[in-house]
Amino acid sequence: MEESVIRAEKQFSYRLLILYSVFCIFFTTQVYAEKLSSPEIGRLRIIPLAAVGFTGQNCGFRLTVPGVSPKDVRTTLPPLPEAVFFESSKRFDYVDAEGDHGTQIEYWFSFAEPGSVILPPLEAVIAGHHYTLPFDPVRITENPSTVDPVVILRFLSGIYGPKGDRIQQDIVAGQKHPVLQSKLGEPVVFTVCIRYAVRVLNVDWELQKDSLFTELKQYEITEKQPGGTVFSSQEMPVADFQWEPLITGTWHLPVIKISASAFNGMKTELPLPECDVSVQPSAMRAEKTTAEEDSSLFAYAFLEPPDEIPSVKQNHSIDYKEIAELRSAERHSFPFSRAGKIRHQMELRAGIVSAEKEASIPLYYCCLFLAVTIGICIIVFFMKHRYASTVLFAIILFCFLVVMAVMHRKLKTDSGIFAGGMVTAIPEKSAAASVEIPEGSRVLILEKAGNWIYIEYNDAGGWITKDCIYTIQ
Repeated sequence: MEESVIRAEKQFSYRLLILYSVFCIFFTTQVYAEKLSSPEIGRLRIIPLAAVGFTGQNCGFRLTVPGVSPKDVRTTLPPLPEAVFFESSKRFDYVDAEGDHGTQIEYWFSFAEPGSVILPPLEAVIAGHHYTLPFDPVRITENPSTVDPVVILRFLSGIYGPKGDRIQQDIVAGQKHPVLQSKLGEPVVFTVCIRYAVRVLNVDWELQKDSLFTELKQYEITEKQPGGTVFSSQEMPVADFQWEPLITGTWHLPVIKISASAFNGMKTELPLPECDVSVQPSAMRAEKTTAEEDSSLFAYAFLEPPDEIPSVKQNHSIDYKEIAELRSAERHSFPFSRAGKIRHQMELRAGIVSAEKEASIPLYYCCLFLAVTIGICIIVFFMKHRYASTVLFAIILFCFLVVMAVMHRKLKTDSGIFAGGMVTAIPEKSAAASVEIPEGSRVLILEKAGNWIYIEYNDAGGWITKDCIYTIQ
């Protein structure tokens, strides 16, 4: 009988120990609880806010991280392609349909060239873990509100190259072009095309002396029916023409007048591209012209000067870099270290109001060691049926876990000393100052994008340049 009672007491003790262990594990995991697991966060993607964007306008992307506070999410943008420019970003707390909190970050870019764009992946630190998050592709098209219709000549036959071979060539309005070559007695067939237009309202032309000129065909866009409201950058054929000069020499193309309506609602008269044709006798080979010297139809010299960085206004009598170095030394020392005292005295002399001390990394590891030791003591006391000591040590362990959770949160968040300068709502040199942060303040570093850093101070945040802050290591 006595043996069965002892066995029952042992089983009860084991169950109680298991229950207590589950409680400790549950508490520590709740400190860093996430709605998604680390593998699920690693599979997150940054999706565009719209499937199609336009050149010259901001295009937004959104990163959604369920179950993680905005302060626990830090991102760094990678180097961007030449035709892509970072405009701004915004982070905020959100609540989903189930009532769970999380983080959403919106990134805004502008694109100088159309096409399908895949931005390089984003580097992120979420709840202390590093991830590489990819951007979904986005299709960029020409901005319909900023482009005017353009006429294009597409020569189909009757045109020869410098070596006397037949060629087909497009001539675009506003671009340089060579003098084309043709042979007397052979008609030149070409198509007039238009780009960035909703419809063609009228097509007219003037007969040219000493030549034959005939319209062969008109296309749908000339039937005075809208070409559609969906914007497209593709060329639309307007009409086919046949032109035959009757004498040799250098000729201009016949005058063709086209009026069209653009996607922005404007109606305009469109000139044809400037184009000359050198008509040679049919028995002679076309001579070489200066086509090779002027053969570049496109110019790619759209390099913009680098953005100027707002000047930093600093009080040079205060060494903010030394304060940041002292705080770094304080972080790697035990509390009440010499570095902390010197740093406090410097801040008092500079008039910096900063009561916050740096969390101690050595103290954190000491607390971790003591927490493990106390946990072992709890198990020993419990096995020896010293329940009063078990409860007392469990309370002490609980307090250690709370302190460690607070210290860990402070240590994993990047911070620095603000040295003064412009604090703007968007990372742009022309933006006005949005908030005022005192020089020498200890600020949190939440995001990095090129030469810009997003900081937070007393629930106020903004963008500054790298030379405005000294990082606390």
